[in-house]
Amino acid sequence: MARVEPNESTRRVLLVLGAAAVGVLVGFFAAPDGSDATPRIVRGVSHVVNADGTATGIGTEGYVIGNGLTWQDLRGSWHQSGQPECLMPGSGGAEVEFGVIEVNDTPQGTALLNHVVWVRCLSEPTDFVD
Repeated sequence: MARVEPNESTRRVLLVLGAAAVGVLVGFFAAPDGSDATPRIVRGVSHVVNADGTATGIGTEGYVIGNGLTWQDLRGSWHQSGQPECLMPGSGGAEVEFGVIEVNDTPQGTALLNHVVWVRCLSEPTDFVD
């Protein structure tokens, strides 16, 4: 079988297509999304969630649970809305994993809050408060 060598114009077309593909991939993965925050991962057992479902704790740290955060249920499905099933108001004792960013609570930046941006439910809650 004879080997066919690409001609010069075919090489140029392939080179341009390859460079364009690399450019698209770099642009896609490096494009700014308006935030340079990288969540810190925290794993532990949740304290009792407050009555409106917006705060809990793990260990000695408190965490704000944001509206519309992304969360994973116990079956492994991801959700873009709703209250995480392991962090229902009045429940606690669930093993969870949080993606957390520190957010300035005041214009002066004097108060930092641990804001949860995603949740993985790893177990069901074991404690319930009425």
